[in-house]
Amino acid sequence: MNKALQFQNWNKGGNHYVLKATSENKWVGFQETVITSLRKKFNDNFFLVIWTDREKDHDFYKIPFNKVKHVFTDEHKTTGKYPDRWTAIIWEDQFLMHSNSQFSVDISSDYGNSHDGDESTKKHVEEDLSSFEIENEYFEGTKQLRLTNFYERNPKLRVAAINFHGFSCKICGFNFETTYGELGVEFIEVHHLKPVSTLTESTIISPENDMTVVCSNCHRMLHRKREKLLTNR
Repeated sequence: MNKALQFQNWNKGGNHYVLKATSENKWVGFQETVITSLRKKFNDNFFLVIWTDREKDHDFYKIPFNKVKHVFTDEHKTTGKYPDRWTAIIWEDQFLMHSNSQFSVDISSDYGNSHDGDESTKKHVEEDLSSFEIENEYFEGTKQLRLTNFYERNPKLRVAAINFHGFSCKICGFNFETTYGELGVEFIEVHHLKPVSTLTESTIISPENDMTVVCSNCHRMLHRKREKLLTNR
């Protein structure tokens, strides 16, 4: 069975837009109402999943919307019989809006890729943590550093939280890659919704419900008053 059918579709509350394409050239149409709803809910951090053969496990493309969002503009919508939607084909690992090579995006890395536990995200998280460690060893006390590391800076928890929440700040919508280009790729800060000081080592942390992602500015504001921590809502 095609693994694309196991992703939680938008109509079931998931952050996937799962579509069956024609087998020859993988033609597919995207409804504007669905795209608009997903963008509003997930801040562009959702996936377009396109599959053809039900019997082939990995015969699908799972495309991060952030990768192709620049071609989802009003000028690229269809007209005539089926307005208010976009149509595209996949040809030789290229996502072609309007079947036009001028609007092509290379999606070869997204074929059969579930994007779960993404290795590049893990690598970036570990690199970022190394930088944070140097700063915190200088500015913070040892006890506080260990406690923070255990909960908020555990690489596995951070990767899981980022994979679920994405790379755009949940408060202001800021995206580091959009502003800083390559330097900002896969960078975001992870915030614990419950104060770390109230937790114990036996606490079970849910990256989905107990953690979120925020930009550096919003993160500072959330923690500015220790006696009255703000929430991200």
